[in-house]
Amino acid sequence: MSVPMCVICGEKAALSGKGDHVPPKNIYTKSERTSAKFDFHTVPACLECNGGGSKYDEHLKIVIGISTGDSRDHQEELVDSISRTIGHNKRIASEVFSTAEHVLLQQPSGDPKPMVAITFDFNHFKTAIQRICRAMYWRISGEILHKNAEIELENVMTNDKEFTVLSVERFHHFNGDTFLCKLVHLDKRTSLMVLLFFGSHPVFVRIKLPECAQ
Repeated sequence: MSVPMCVICGEKAALSGKGDHVPPKNIYTKSERTSAKFDFHTVPACLECNGGGSKYDEHLKIVIGISTGDSRDHQEELVDSISRTIGHNKRIASEVFSTAEHVLLQQPSGDPKPMVAITFDFNHFKTAIQRICRAMYWRISGEILHKNAEIELENVMTNDKEFTVLSVERFHHFNGDTFLCKLVHLDKRTSLMVLLFFGSHPVFVRIKLPECAQ
């Protein structure tokens, strides 16, 4: 029986067992994990990749937690979990306390809502998303993404046709519908991937294969 390859690096043999949780389990509260009536999604991963994303996953946990908190149960527990992560990580705590500022967010009703804006290290968040994209690319296409593929986060869809394709195509559902993903191939080298966390935080990603991968 052949040993599966790690789908994140695509170079080393994956560990035996369930593999790496993608998206990471730390974005869920303890209550969400213990009450889940589903198996958390996993992919084959080597030892280095399985443990190498934890520092990036902490940023992902905070960003996703803050942006999806209003649409999730156990909100007090979610706040406590985020607070503990900040308290135990000096690097993240420094980012929070040095960049936090009070702002007014305009609501659809027209009334401004007081908020606290925090600036996080985008590169850490991006790395966490790139790991997820590599795992989901393999899960959906059955192919390991080339190690030199460009994986870039998009703020908005830049083409009406691309947005229409993405909105029509069906999502793949994972972790009890708390995480959704869709992959659309635009041409032989370029694909678009949409990640949707807890039904309220979308992330758009453009994936471009190197010419040698054609």
